[in-house]
Amino acid sequence: MKFHPFRLEARDLSLALFAVSLMLPAINTRNEVWEFESVTYGYEALCFGFLALLHGSAAWLANLFFIVAFFSDKRARRRLISALCATLLGLSSYLYTNMWNDGDGRVTVTGYSYGFYVWLLSFLWLVLLATRKTIRDSQAGANLDSR
Repeated sequence: MKFHPFRLEARDLSLALFAVSLMLPAINTRNEVWEFESVTYGYEALCFGFLALLHGSAAWLANLFFIVAFFSDKRARRRLISALCATLLGLSSYLYTNMWNDGDGRVTVTGYSYGFYVWLLSFLWLVLLATRKTIRDSQAGANLDSR
């Protein structure tokens, strides 16, 4: 049995960006009843973001599409489609203006912090890599057909 050392791939940067985004401030909010502002970190948005599905925001589903895109090795097209879906769902976060708040007044999203943009950057990096791989696979197929 041959030992293969751990090798980093270009797509591992997207996972690193995703992990770093969980530790950074992501969403700036303001409670309209108690009139105070707060920051939601990325890990909080990941843990409780599925509750936004009850409000009609599908942005949290971008995390699931990211996982599918990251782990799909065989098919470049599946990776590209999943990464594009993750990016589009992540961008739909801009449409979400009020956070779910368990009956304690209205919480308004006032802006997004750098953790949110690092989160989106992890999706865009996967889109770039998947596009590059899809183009290379199609060119390799065209070269085989011409022979």
